[in-house]
Amino acid sequence: MPERRGAEHSGAERSESDVETAERIRRAELQQRRWQEADLANRAQGALGKVPIAGRLRETPLVTVKWVAARLGMATAGYVNDRLYRWRQGTLA
Repeated sequence: MPERRGAEHSGAERSESDVETAERIRRAELQQRRWQEADLANRAQGALGKVPIAGRLRETPLVTVKWVAARLGMATAGYVNDRLYRWRQGTLA
């Protein structure tokens, strides 16, 4: 099982293919919801549709929570972690 890699790891440890794979997952999730790129910016930071996408991206050790927050327009990494925690607990409303 691959280890999670954080922001402190160098570029050699975080290959470009990891980011490309995460982008592919993100695009597939958007397509499944019939969303466009602009929909990410137009929807609220904690929109219920964004949280499952963030969860899918975090299932794989490809990218950091900070990257997920930036690419989904979800404010900060701490906010994403909070939303994911509540979503997994079933208390996200």
